[in-house]
Amino acid sequence: MTTDSLDHVTVTLADGNVDRAFAKTIHPASASPLFEFIPPEHHAIVLEQLNWLDEPRVYGCGLESDMPEGIRLPKLLAIDRACDDRLVLWLEEVDDEGGPWNLERYRRSARALGRMTGRWPEARVERNLGLGRRSLHYLFYGKMMNVDLPLLADDATWDDPAVREVTAADPKLREDLAWLAGAAPALLDRAEALPHGLAHGDASPTNLHEPGDGTVVAFDWSYGSLGPVGSDLGQLLAGRFDSGVAEPDDLPAIAETILDAFSGGLADEGYPAPSEEVRLAWATHLAVRSAFSAILVDRPGLGEADRADLIRRLAPLARYAVDLARSVS
Repeated sequence: MTTDSLDHVTVTLADGNVDRAFAKTIHPASASPLFEFIPPEHHAIVLEQLNWLDEPRVYGCGLESDMPEGIRLPKLLAIDRACDDRLVLWLEEVDDEGGPWNLERYRRSARALGRMTGRWPEARVERNLGLGRRSLHYLFYGKMMNVDLPLLADDATWDDPAVREVTAADPKLREDLAWLAGAAPALLDRAEALPHGLAHGDASPTNLHEPGDGTVVAFDWSYGSLGPVGSDLGQLLAGRFDSGVAEPDDLPAIAETILDAFSGGLADEGYPAPSEEVRLAWATHLAVRSAFSAILVDRPGLGEADRADLIRRLAPLARYAVDLARSVS
């Protein structure tokens, strides 16, 4: 909600050399078209939780100087103020040469994220980086409660031909999503009570580039904050399914791979995190961010056949998220 535009540009440097850069324009969450769907009584908490100045703060807090081996931020080249409520972040352009997202690539990214969180536990983040917690309560009690859950309670949603196709294969999906809606507040409260550490906040594969030098370059720190240890695994698992480019049959293997690798990354940094706590954080964030919206696909320019195919790919993700949430409840 704080991103206005993303541009890949060619720039001429002061020495006359030509280079490429990535220009990201950001604005307050109140400038997003999605802000109108948030009830007025929740505006203050959304603006607090989605502070548009958090991303430049991440780049300016010194984090890049103490990231563990295997992961880094893109280099910040400059910040321009386009107007009072617009900033342009000029970042290095990093080509992604990591190859296909097979299990080995998922393993590398999850281990790097685990090392990052293990290197930066909550007390150290607060002391040295000045970043605070960002709870998913704002998302659940905002958009979920006021947009997604009412749609999921509407019979018309389930009468959609594309949705009928997936519920023919999974007839309990509607009932189980309703269970998850009731269980989510308690899951969120339990996750908030877990140990926290540095979290990217949107560790989708599209934000994790590999330039070919053995490192993961993590872009888009709009949601960078303190998060429950393991929460980044939610978007790492869901990202390519949400983009419609991953196959549902691959879900179990990817999930097992990233959980093991993330825990290994924590251990690399000497961070003791019980696996059940990591699993709870992961389950909660996957459920709240991905389960409810899986069949509510409404994207501009998406044809009906493509929409039906995306729902087919996302419904197993919703099922996995529900079952994972049950396993930690």
